[in-house]
Amino acid sequence: MNVEIRENVPAWHLLAWRHVGPYWQIGPAFGKLMEWAGMHQAPIAGPTIGIYYDDPDSGKETDLKSDACVVVAPGYEPSETAEVRSLDMSGGKYAVYVHQGSYAGLGDSWQRFMGEWFPGNGLEFDGMRESFEVYLNSCGEVPEADLRTELHIPVK
Repeated sequence: MNVEIRENVPAWHLLAWRHVGPYWQIGPAFGKLMEWAGMHQAPIAGPTIGIYYDDPDSGKETDLKSDACVVVAPGYEPSETAEVRSLDMSGGKYAVYVHQGSYAGLGDSWQRFMGEWFPGNGLEFDGMRESFEVYLNSCGEVPEADLRTELHIPVK
């Protein structure tokens, strides 16, 4: 695997739409988030991001929590909905792997990254920060085979 260690991944201010259920079903949450952001003229200032809070092998798939997010201008706060909330994500040092291809293959890439590459590289996982995905393009922009998604693992 071609993994890069990034010392200074930026901190981001995000709008987040919560998804509970299988991670592979988060797509509609992104659609709802972007629809809300457009209707409320949210000041989008960066990429879309998926944050995944639970180990998919540790319990019931229907209970997995994740957030569909988009970077917005610092200080922006949604005013009138409980469905969208603001979230600050700290930056710092991350191991980053770029997955190319269908979103359906992300689970396998995470498995190889977390289960095979990470344990043998002498890095310590930073459990105070979340692992996340940054979507560098989308299925509406490029063919499925050309999708690029960065997988981020926080390290100390």
